[in-house]
Amino acid sequence: VGLLCALAMAAWLWVRHYPMGLLVKNYAAPTALVYALFVTLYVTNTLPPIPLSLQKIGIYHNVLPQAGAYELSQQTPPWKFWSRGDETFQARKGDKIFVFARVFAPINFNDKIYLRWQKRGPTNKWLTTDRIPLSIVGGRELGFRGYAYKANYAPGEWRVSVETERSSEIGRITFDVYNDLSTEPRKWHLTYE
Repeated sequence: VGLLCALAMAAWLWVRHYPMGLLVKNYAAPTALVYALFVTLYVTNTLPPIPLSLQKIGIYHNVLPQAGAYELSQQTPPWKFWSRGDETFQARKGDKIFVFARVFAPINFNDKIYLRWQKRGPTNKWLTTDRIPLSIVGGRELGFRGYAYKANYAPGEWRVSVETERSSEIGRITFDVYNDLSTEPRKWHLTYE
């Protein structure tokens, strides 16, 4: 549609007797360059798919589906408004790491997204441990919501990427996992999504 509008504009300028040399130099060449750049970035998976955007992502100790909502449990106090859940995850035996994501998808959009779990390895390289699919159907004004969890993990630096089937990244979160050897009761802060 954008290309058709650009061609219509060029035709209008041509009909108005805009000099051909100036038309190519000042309009056609820059327009073609911008379109070529966008197509190249899209084909090489540098740009995420346009209809999808990550609205929220966070790390939690628990995610419980409620009637029309999700209950998110975290240890990070609510006054740390810049935090996205428990980005410093204090893990005790039996804990699961939950990732919750909300992705905007347009009406009638029907596809899958994936949650790619990665851990930073000893050579500072990210090593993929899991790639979990989530089906999405667009149309909800506040975005599609979904979650996944990991029960088998080790302390260290982790990240979860939200990506398309073609592995184009929509967004990500990085977090640290530490062993919590304390036996004191933990205080949970609940939010609803």
